[in-house]
Amino acid sequence: MKLFLWWILIKVVTLTECSNIFPRFLYEKKEPKNEFRGEDRIVKGIDIPISYAPWQVSLQKVGATTRMHFCGGALIADRWVLTAAHCVKSVSRMDLLKVVLGVNDIKSSSVPVFDVERAITADYDLTTRCNDIAVLKLTESTLPARLRLLRKKNVGKLPPPGFYPKESCIVSGWGFKSAEESKLPDSLQAAKVRPMDSNECQIRYNQLGDVDILDGMMCAGGGETDACQGDSGGPLVCPSDKDGYVIAGIVSWGVGCATRGIPGVYTNVSHYLEWIQGAINPES
Repeated sequence: MKLFLWWILIKVVTLTECSNIFPRFLYEKKEPKNEFRGEDRIVKGIDIPISYAPWQVSLQKVGATTRMHFCGGALIADRWVLTAAHCVKSVSRMDLLKVVLGVNDIKSSSVPVFDVERAITADYDLTTRCNDIAVLKLTESTLPARLRLLRKKNVGKLPPPGFYPKESCIVSGWGFKSAEESKLPDSLQAAKVRPMDSNECQIRYNQLGDVDILDGMMCAGGGETDACQGDSGGPLVCPSDKDGYVIAGIVSWGVGCATRGIPGVYTNVSHYLEWIQGAINPES
């Protein structure tokens, strides 16, 4: 994990109330900068080997003859993937949803592809983006593929209760690299973003109208790097004093991509630890 950061630096359970309203999200691939995005990409990131983020997965939709990447996610336990609820809600049938892991080139025909046994979403509110979190249970163990491809057993580590990052974090994914792009990158991308206090984030979004940063959300970015189309559901990995690097956030929503002064908004994973444990281990 130290090598991962070094690389970047140089080159069910009670849920949050969802009563606040903000303007409608757009779902077109390319939106005007001042309108809300529903999916996300890495802007001004760098290529990284998948071995530096072995928990990263690609969610793909199956067509008649192809698979298409549309969101990211993170492996948090064998057979369990953490992602955004809005990614899961966009798929009409679970047999059309596939998970790819352990490789940089997710477009290759020889990548390991996993079926989804079931998807569990929180009480997601499309209008407010509240509770934008889901877990996927895969039909089989991912360990053989991880050991064969990565020679690692790594899964993403969840944050401690109440965790909110203070230092720069890393967001990663295979989304488009600019608003003008129409082709996915060949390699996994990553970028460094600074976390922003929720109160300051709310002040920034107040400039845009009736937009609320709710409990269960966290903010990062506001500079030249950001997430955008294709990165939704992917992990925001941050340093923790006691637990090393943890998956602190899930790419959720924002305004434009790398809009100066306006941070991206992520699902705050620590807010949902009880929900995650209840979804994965319902009898515990």
